[in-house]
Amino acid sequence: MIQDEQLESATLLGLLDLPTELILSILREVPNPTLQACTRVSHLFNRLAISVLLEKEGIRDPAQNCRLKLYTNLKDTDVNPLSALLASATIQSFKHLAVQLPRTQHWPSALTDGVRTLRQLHRLLMRLSSIDDFSLTLNILGTRPLDDAELRRSAAVLQDLLNTAVEKSCQGLKIANIGLPFSRCYAFSESSGKDSPSGLLKTLRKRLKRQSMSGAVKDNNNAIDNDTGRYERVGGRERVFFSCSSAALQNTKVKRLTIGTADMLFPPCSNWMFPMMKHSPIATFTLTLNWNGPLEKKVSEVEFSLTFARLVDSLPEVSGLYLIDGSVPTILSALPWINQFGLLINLQFFIRSGSKIDERLTKSLDSFSLDLPELHWLYGPHEIITFIFSHPVKLPRLRSVCLSFSYKTVGCSLDILSIADVLGNLRRRVQQSHPLVTFFVEIEFDSNFFGIYPSLISGIPPEMTEWEEELTTLSRLTIVVPGPSMMTERFYPRILGCLTLFPGLTRLGLQTAPRLVELYPPLVIKRWILDGIKRRCPKLVDIHAYEEINLLPMPKEGA
Repeated sequence: MIQDEQLESATLLGLLDLPTELILSILREVPNPTLQACTRVSHLFNRLAISVLLEKEGIRDPAQNCRLKLYTNLKDTDVNPLSALLASATIQSFKHLAVQLPRTQHWPSALTDGVRTLRQLHRLLMRLSSIDDFSLTLNILGTRPLDDAELRRSAAVLQDLLNTAVEKSCQGLKIANIGLPFSRCYAFSESSGKDSPSGLLKTLRKRLKRQSMSGAVKDNNNAIDNDTGRYERVGGRERVFFSCSSAALQNTKVKRLTIGTADMLFPPCSNWMFPMMKHSPIATFTLTLNWNGPLEKKVSEVEFSLTFARLVDSLPEVSGLYLIDGSVPTILSALPWINQFGLLINLQFFIRSGSKIDERLTKSLDSFSLDLPELHWLYGPHEIITFIFSHPVKLPRLRSVCLSFSYKTVGCSLDILSIADVLGNLRRRVQQSHPLVTFFVEIEFDSNFFGIYPSLISGIPPEMTEWEEELTTLSRLTIVVPGPSMMTERFYPRILGCLTLFPGLTRLGLQTAPRLVELYPPLVIKRWILDGIKRRCPKLVDIHAYEEINLLPMPKEGA
């Protein structure tokens, strides 16, 4: 075993003359603290020791795709991937960095450790020449509003971290959190501001009646972007707000933005987020609609509408919109605002199906009509898609519609008739006015769902005379699994059972359930599973595995 005091004389020991593969074999037996010390011996040892340290964390090629799970409550002798990277002499070439703090920590107990970790991460970003994609998942719950000192300290480090990421020419930016520790520091006040709540809501509703903002020009002086006067400080007196640096505003190249926490939409973070969006060439935008919770803020109709109005003002050129999480009522509240994104080509709703849409939820949407002249691709739960097409639509370029069905109830069976019924009725309704539209289906299973009939698993199709054509002619299907670990013998029969229903498939997608907080390892499909899939569907010519929601492709026109 190599001892710390021997490291500086490693060249005298002849270690550097050994083949690289042999050095790696030796280093893999060395404990982490000693490996960290090995990084100071030479450039070769630095590179090899860092590789071994990261390999122990499951990171094989950090320069291409580096995913870090960081635990902030470390002892002085502990070595984590971040400290290993900071010791590296060759990190300037990193292009894709995803960082996740452990689940779950609570303010204020985790504040000191969390701030320390974010400062280390900031030092890492400062050393990079540039970065293409940066993902930050905090996993921090707010059990109470932060006081002035806590808010100042945590806001400063997170603000600097985000500014640096943007200044480093980041093109893909993702910020996610399980809770809302920052936005709970401010409360929306309906008694503040120039207009009364009823007056503001009336103004916003009038805006929704306008035509889509096709070809809209960014307005960097819009007063609605700086409406922080409507928010009152909670838990302290000092009104601390994030600030987007002038260098970040001038150099921003963000094209893909994911907001996985409502924190970023409200003060103090919104003062950084909205100006950054206004100055960025954002083409695809992913947004969580999970804005309410037991430990989080409650969003009123006025605040919801005001926030969406600010999003529309900040993203007039967005062509891909992905709305994730949330609930059916939240999606219905957001629907009227979607018409304001007049350049949308790709619109996708990532929420679980299974929620009924009753008249109480749709009372205010009687005159709703989806009007998106550039839209090609529409995806969502079958309930939402059916509701959209139960009203007049203006979608002249629509080419593809995907319906998702979720099965997450223990003891519930795969409802074949329901899938065929929804698909058939919607196809007939839509193709009367949109004859070129192609329909696809997505089926999502929970890890506890076993409601696949044994006959389907054995390859025996059901007798469905009325709807048989709907299933046999379907050409594309996506199956969503709970996580990479489910792609095993345990889950394999459920995949085969689904494929029995769709013998005409030519394209199959396998995807992990979309999550903004949890970092999944890559989805790996074993060869024997692929062989079984091909035997069940002999017409298949294309099989894809998707890891993240932003990788869902938009089918080419006529596909």
